[in-house]
Amino acid sequence: MWGPPCRKLRQGYEVSDWKHDMTLAQEAHIDAFALNMAHNEATNEQSVENAFQAAESLVFQLFFSFDYAGNGPWPQAEVIAMLQKYSSSSAHYRYQGKPFVSTFEGPGNAEDWIAIKAATGCFFVPDWSSLGAKPALQLAGGVADGLFSKSYMMPASPWFYTNMPGYGKNWLWHSDSLWYDRWVEIAYLEPEWVEIIPWNDYGESHYIGPLNEKAYVAFLTGRAPYNYVQDMPHDGWRTQLPYLIDLYKTGTSSMTKENLVIWYRTNPRTTCSGGGTTGNTASQLQIEYDAYTLADDKVFFSALLGSNATVTVSIGGLEYDGHWEFEPDGGVGIYHGSFPFNLHLMGEVIITISRHSKGVLTVKGKAISDTCVSGLANLNPWVGSATAGSTIKAVSPKLKLSDQTCIKGSGARNFAGLCQFTCKQGYPKNGDANYGELCSFACNLGYCPESACSETPSPPYIPPSSPFAAPACTGGESEHGERYAGLCSFACAYGYCPISTCWCATVGDLNVPPPPSDVKGVPDTCDADEYELLKGLCNFACSRDYCPPGACKLASEGDDDEYDDDDGDDDRPPEIIVDGSIWQDANPAVSCGSDCILVLPPVTLPSPTVITFDNDQGGYQTTLNVAWEVPVTTTLPDGQVVTTSSISHILQETRISVPPTTVSVLPLWSVTITSPTPTTTIYPMYRIPPQTIVITDDPNPLSEEGVSHPPVTRDITIPPYPWTCTTTATVTDVWVSCSTINSSSTSCTTTSSHVHTGCRATASATTTGVSDTCLLNSRDEDQGSDGGAGSGLITTIDDRKSTATTASKTTATPKPIPTRGAQQGVLTCQSDIDNYPQGDSRYYATSM
Repeated sequence: MWGPPCRKLRQGYEVSDWKHDMTLAQEAHIDAFALNMAHNEATNEQSVENAFQAAESLVFQLFFSFDYAGNGPWPQAEVIAMLQKYSSSSAHYRYQGKPFVSTFEGPGNAEDWIAIKAATGCFFVPDWSSLGAKPALQLAGGVADGLFSKSYMMPASPWFYTNMPGYGKNWLWHSDSLWYDRWVEIAYLEPEWVEIIPWNDYGESHYIGPLNEKAYVAFLTGRAPYNYVQDMPHDGWRTQLPYLIDLYKTGTSSMTKENLVIWYRTNPRTTCSGGGTTGNTASQLQIEYDAYTLADDKVFFSALLGSNATVTVSIGGLEYDGHWEFEPDGGVGIYHGSFPFNLHLMGEVIITISRHSKGVLTVKGKAISDTCVSGLANLNPWVGSATAGSTIKAVSPKLKLSDQTCIKGSGARNFAGLCQFTCKQGYPKNGDANYGELCSFACNLGYCPESACSETPSPPYIPPSSPFAAPACTGGESEHGERYAGLCSFACAYGYCPISTCWCATVGDLNVPPPPSDVKGVPDTCDADEYELLKGLCNFACSRDYCPPGACKLASEGDDDEYDDDDGDDDRPPEIIVDGSIWQDANPAVSCGSDCILVLPPVTLPSPTVITFDNDQGGYQTTLNVAWEVPVTTTLPDGQVVTTSSISHILQETRISVPPTTVSVLPLWSVTITSPTPTTTIYPMYRIPPQTIVITDDPNPLSEEGVSHPPVTRDITIPPYPWTCTTTATVTDVWVSCSTINSSSTSCTTTSSHVHTGCRATASATTTGVSDTCLLNSRDEDQGSDGGAGSGLITTIDDRKSTATTASKTTATPKPIPTRGAQQGVLTCQSDIDNYPQGDSRYYATSM
């Protein structure tokens, strides 16, 4: 667990300063500092010497993170000299007996590391995130040690806001609950290393170390409009780290003192100027927004508690009941929530945690006001905390991380619906990033979005761009007339579309821009405001062979070069947790009252039962990324021959025989009830728990003669059974769903809700209607065959209203037009009689 000091090692930092910060880091259970250094800084040599002297005296660890983005690439010889000088220190962190080293960017110098590794024997884990994982893996024949398998260094940062025109930076990233979210993800993913970013980078507002005036020089060199860090401490974010870090390291954690942390911006977003700050940045090929779009006016709070408690929020003397948005399973751990403020709700902030009407913890925070420093909103948050003075009996979470599973989640873009559905059921395990297994799992439970899943098998496919990447701008136009039209059209097509000059007209997968040349472009204007408006665009375009005259020109010597430097569940019905005693009744029943999700208790079997899986058809089928090392021989300029290795890999289809399992308790899937009738019969479906099986990779995946790679074992998590289903059945006494309608479908089809066998029944009838309609058949009538008995045609108007007309027994139905009531691409057809939603496949598990 590491926390890196920021890019420029601090001018004026004495050994005592380093000791002070290292002691605070040790109290937070942080193991090491990454010394993140830009090349050719005058403070580097003395600062490194002071840092190692302090670390050796405190038994603290350090390692180098060479910054290639700040002042350009580090010369190979200087990196070797620095590592050779300090790698033998007792304070230098070592991994697998090798001195550990990292970088910030620098993929263009990847070849240097072949010689650096040969000369120093280091273990190399770079941050080449600007390239993406696959290209970074392939650089210099796979020179990086930490971009493959489980050697992953995960970043954790609490916030990001910067306004430093001198460094070409002025943007905010969405950060409201980021600190809480990251630690949930860390506990789930359990990466090899975690690096907190950073300890003291004040210019980007994500520091967790104490404020130190010796480090404020960046606000001068970066030409910040004001010091947005002064009087804005972030120390509170460290106070829960001992618990969180121990949980990550050991799988469990113990606490004896409860703690509360709160954070918020001190200006409502409409009171002050944004100072040109954007939400996201075109410099990272992101779609830009107004900064306030990504910043909620809320007070955020996280409490480390041994048991549940109430939260009270007071703003400007007005007191409100707060609530927890997230609570830890079993009651021990981090509780998290938020509360909104606005122009009419400002003043001193007080958050109180109470139990049995007695205050346990209180934090009094800085007042929220409409006072603007230099007329600008401060997008850096104020953070405060309090730790209880009295101790409680040591308590720990009831389950270790290894025994926990995901119960709520989401995914990027087209994965969102699938992940929201499957995570609710405890699937998938970490690493399942393909449609095949997710669709197989979800479709068998009645959720089968046609935008992601198909009943027709498809061959393995690697998309040209990551399906997990955020959408990018793919086309844009000028905000300032024809003069910039060509410039915006060119740059926006490649994702570079700054909202100060252009507006993004189309969005999609990123069109990867051509690599930039050494040519630099600058605006062709003497107007200072116009120069600021165009300098980023001109540099982007001209370096890629497009330099429109009248707007841009090639830079010449002396030209200014300063530029170089949700959750988606809000619409779901409420959950009803059903007590396990229900199964003691001969005729179990539960009351819902309105739309709800019944979370059913597991069923205890009379005796331990052996469940045998059907392996006759080849068992469980999956696709594995099988990789192996390939030796690479390199001759250095001095004639020395160095042997390293690169990584080759293929996607290999694999069938796994699943051994029998013995169970005493069988879980049941949750059941969604909508518009319940007075009596609704439910057919719960058993969920045979997932298993983890250890397998060995194919030692010769390419079937090469005489080749056998070293054995590699891996854990495969088999999803809850059943995995697939080919059983067909004739079911006609059920309602009609429009969930199968897509761009090529022409009818609504009868679907089965009797899925207690684990198999989705095949429809036996197709109901029909007329254009722009869905046919609604009575749930109490036989659906019949084509043209069967229909009780009404429903034309959707919006998500609340619908119009009923007389049924028409025709045999062809053009695709209905999706309405605003559609969720995740699924059409919602509604009846004005009983308001019964026909189109959401989450309702398969209910028989009506």
